[in-house]
Amino acid sequence: MSGARDRTEMFLRGSESGLARIARRVRRWRQGDRTRHREVLFELLPPRSVGAEIGVHRGDLSARLLRRLDLQRLHLIDPWRYVRSPDHPGLLQGGRVGRDQRNMDRRYRGILARFKREIEAGVVVVHRGTAAEAAPDIPDASLDWAYIDGDHSYEAVANDISTYAPKLAPGGLMAGDDYGERVGPRAGVSQAVDELIESARPTVLRLDPGDRQWVLRLPEEPPAGTARLTASS
Repeated sequence: MSGARDRTEMFLRGSESGLARIARRVRRWRQGDRTRHREVLFELLPPRSVGAEIGVHRGDLSARLLRRLDLQRLHLIDPWRYVRSPDHPGLLQGGRVGRDQRNMDRRYRGILARFKREIEAGVVVVHRGTAAEAAPDIPDASLDWAYIDGDHSYEAVANDISTYAPKLAPGGLMAGDDYGERVGPRAGVSQAVDELIESARPTVLRLDPGDRQWVLRLPEEPPAGTARLTASS
């Protein structure tokens, strides 16, 4: 019986290994499908620039930005904090996707390992916290661009925009993901971006519900009658 049990355990281990490999391949395929719609970013974001990515997850877009744009510095901002919220079941940091805080801690350690060389070289700076929590560590007017892909609620996107507009150098780019939905969990993105366009009157470089990317060049000087650039002015 022990021989049969050993063979069964070996089979199960092999099956689990095989299933894990399949899962990884499926995840890579799905991530590749998800990142293809961001190709426009590599045409619009300037090479050798300094940027901030708000909402990092496992760092797949981060790696492509570093590789394709040869960035001088990239601030990676994410709390990697599990969210127990029945209102947002699809959040990457919540529900069945996020699983639990231990899983979020593993993701954070994975980022540190994945970008170890870049972190040591000072090219990547990791901020474990919300966009608002990380903001004091990023000097005003120090960024060429900020890419917003964190919490998709209207309040969060509006706050991220208003918090990071002063972090941009004059004429810097404010950009992000998931523009276009008018109902559902991502509708807040469209609302906040539309209000930013109305209040700040940026140059629209990309605003496409097809690939869901939005890229705006903020004016070097605030429009007359506006004291600051916010999404809710």
